[in-house]
Amino acid sequence: MKKYAPIDLSQVKTYGIRTRSNKVNVRDHFGKPVRAGMSCAELLDALPCLLGADSLRSVADRVVAARQKAVRSSWPWAVMSSSVDCSRP
Repeated sequence: MKKYAPIDLSQVKTYGIRTRSNKVNVRDHFGKPVRAGMSCAELLDALPCLLGADSLRSVADRVVAARQKAVRSSWPWAVMSSSVDCSRP
């Protein structure tokens, strides 16, 4: 078995976790507690801004907009219409 040379860590600099900038923070990205009796809108608002929750909110908004326009819409069509251009002649 080949032996590896130890890594020189003398040039490594560290810093405290409190000074580190993070991509995710609790205030902006984490969800809120779910409680019994929440409406669908409250549940969607309680979801975090991560892991597809924003996409789910977008689909829900499109379905609501379609219903308000009295257009029949189903979930698959709402999802497809958000990412596929169906305006062919």
